[in-house]
Parts: sequence; C-alpha cells; structure tokens
Amino acid sequence: MFGKSLVTSVIALAVAFAAGLFIGQVGFRDIEANTFQPPVGEATELTDQQRANIPLREYETVRGADEERAQPPVPAEFGFARLTLDTSDDTPKACFSFTRDLSTDTNYADFVELEPDAQVVASITGDTACLAGLDFNKDYQVSLRPGLPSAEGEELGRREVVTVSFGDKPAYVGFAGNGVILPRLEADGLGLETVNVDRLKISIHRVGERALAYKSIMEGDTIAEDRYGYPWDQEDGQDVGVKLWEGQ
Repeated sequence: MFGKSLVTSVIALAVAFAAGLFIGQVGFRDIEANTFQPPVGEATELTDQQRANIPLREYETVRGADEERAQPPVPAEFGFARLTLDTSDDTPKACFSFTRDLSTDTNYADFVELEPDAQVVASITGDTACLAGLDFNKDYQVSLRPGLPSAEGEELGRREVVTVSFGDKPAYVGFAGNGVILPRLEADGLGLETVNVDRLKISIHRVGERALAYKSIMEGDTIAEDRYGYPWDQEDGQDVGVKLWEGQ
C-alpha cells in the first residue's frame, strides 16, 4: 500500500515538473491584454504592437495639452498666509502675503503694530505688503490688526502676531565709490568699505598703461554670501602686472 502511494506521488511530481518546463519554454499569451509574456528569466524584445497593448498605470498617463490644469485651492476666507524677509538692500523689508490681493489705495501701515516701535512704510504688490524701515539685528513682534482690508473689501477677522528677525546684516566688501577709476598719485588712497568683516587679504599689482589696452575695465560684481568671485580673461590684470604687496 505504501509502495503504490509512493509510486503515484513520484509520477504526479514528474508530470508537474514536465508541465512546468513546457510552460516555461513556450511562454503564455494573456488573452485579455493580447500581449506575449516571455519565459521567466529570459529577455525578449517586445514588438511595437505588444507595447501598445500593455495598459498604462494611472501615474503613466499623459494629460492632453488642452485639458484643464489643476489650480491651487482658493482659501475660504481672507487671512494672513506667510512671511518673507528681504535683505537684498541696505535696509531690510518684512513682506506679509495674504490669501487675497490687497488695495493700493489703503495705507496698511495703519493696521500694523510693532514692538519695539518703528516708523515703517508699506508698499503693496498683488497680495503682499512689504514693510520698510526696520533694522538688522533686532527682533520685532508685528501685530496685524483685525479689520485689515483686502482689495475686495474683505477684512482680517482676528489679530495675527508674527515674529520678525533679520539677524546680522549680510557681510559686504567693496571700494568706496564705483571702484573703476583708481585715485591719482596725490590722492590719500583707495578707500575700502566693509560690513561685518573682520579681516581682508589684499594683493596690489602694478599694471602698465599699454598693458591695460589689452584688458577690460569692469565694475565689480555682487557675490552672494558664502560664494566667491574671481576676475578672469580680459578683466584679470594679474597676468600682465607686477605684484607690489600682499598682506592682511
């Protein structure tokens, strides 16, 4: 009895193994998608027709050029959205953006309270009011008073208190004036202007007048903080100059 069961099991296993080999060699056809599925472990180049029959997944679909694009949700009520700090000028600005456009006929400085107090001027661009007249290295508590209006007449329903902190003024190094024409021999010297900079490394080169004919005299560029700028090509006079002094 045990011997017959063993023989039957061996025969069934052999049949299943043979069927698996047959299916793996010939592959199978997906009737619904009408696409050929290659055998497992074997690379097969699909035809253009087979690729066209493969259904696209949702994230693979391409939106038509004329179809409507999704728009950001419109807030249900008028209110304060976000704060942006502008430190690109000598005096910083605190810019307050709202969920609706603001009116250019309204003095929004009347709807702002500051601690510590400061005389500010508000400028309006679209949905943003920028306050000028604040200082670096100070922390302000800015209160937007209820009743602050939008261009459509909606009003701010509750007081918004925002902390504004510009930190230190960005570091700056430059020549006094535009720095293009150096002073004459009888002048006292060439002035340097710095902000929040403790030490400068300076290299002075003498360049002859004839050598200057092969160079371009350019105004200096403004380089962002933590970045470096170098003169090059026709703006660089070091290759035709003689170093006179270098130090800090």
